[in-house]
Amino acid sequence: SATLADLAARRTDPQAVPPRFQWQTSTTTRTVEHKDLRSNELELTIHKLTDMIDDDPKRALFVTYDMGFPKDQPFTGKTPEAKIGVQGQGEVGTASISFRTSLAVERRRSTVSAFERRKVSFEVVAKGGFWKGKDEVVARSTVALAPLVSQCRMYEALPLEQPTKHRERRGKLFVELRLHKPMGPNPEQIVEQHPVLVVDPWRSGEGSG
Repeated sequence: SATLADLAARRTDPQAVPPRFQWQTSTTTRTVEHKDLRSNELELTIHKLTDMIDDDPKRALFVTYDMGFPKDQPFTGKTPEAKIGVQGQGEVGTASISFRTSLAVERRRSTVSAFERRKVSFEVVAKGGFWKGKDEVVARSTVALAPLVSQCRMYEALPLEQPTKHRERRGKLFVELRLHKPMGPNPEQIVEQHPVLVVDPWRSGEGSG
């Protein structure tokens, strides 16, 4: 095909026949990996709670998590406390948590099976105090680990449920899960398509007519 330099040079040839051109699609395949993580590392990030406008902004919130595996002693933990934003103090109705932790997972068939079946459980807890007494669970949510068998990142805005009933309540919990590569045997690949301009060779005008 003609190059841009060739096209520029041919413009001075009065007998040259301009080439035909067309757009074609070029397809490439890219393997997705997170090279900043160790091979056996599962990273959990709890970013924030949003639309918590119905909750008391004077009470600090924190989030507990239960990874659901190993079966006999699941990975559990909690985030630091965060306050819900009010007018003039942060984003209204949002509790910015920005908590990150990493867990070691063994890459074997039993772990893959656990990912296929289990969910991470979250509880949103309002901190107790002198007047409020003990801590109070105000919402719950879950996310399945199954997508991580075939992909190495999940970013989810999880709906919240009432703590005592399986009814949705106001609010979202933003979480992210990352692996170096998927837990399954196949890599995660993304097929990308790009438009490419293809220009035919110049044809001389000599002998024409």
